[in-house]
Amino acid sequence: VVQRARQFLNRKMRSCAQEACSFVGTYEDLRSHARVEHPLARPSEVDPVRQRDWRRLERQQDLGDLLSTIRSAMPAATVLGDFAIEGQDDDDNYENENAESDFARDEGHWWTVFLL
Repeated sequence: VVQRARQFLNRKMRSCAQEACSFVGTYEDLRSHARVEHPLARPSEVDPVRQRDWRRLERQQDLGDLLSTIRSAMPAATVLGDFAIEGQDDDDNYENENAESDFARDEGHWWTVFLL
C-alpha cells in the first residue's frame, strides 16, 4: 500500500516553491529542476505567526477532545475551569429515591469532582 501511495503522489503535478519560478512538473521533474535552476535554495524558515496559530489550533482540538470525553463519560457533568463536576440526571434521582443511602444526610446531591 505504501509503495502504491508513493507512486501516486510522485506522479502528481507540483509547482516550484521559489517565488519567481513558474515551473510545474512531477516530483522527479521538480527535483531535477530545483537542482539545476536553484542549487543554492534552501527551504524557507517557518513563519512564527503561522506556527503559533497551528499550535493554538492543536490545543483547541485537544481541549475539544477532552470535553467530548468528559461529556460522554459523565453526561450530566458541568465543566468549570479545570474541574468537571458530575451532576445528576433524572434517572439518578429516581434510583436515589428508591435506594437506601449509605450516608445519613445523602439526599442525592453529592457531587463528584475531577481535577482536569
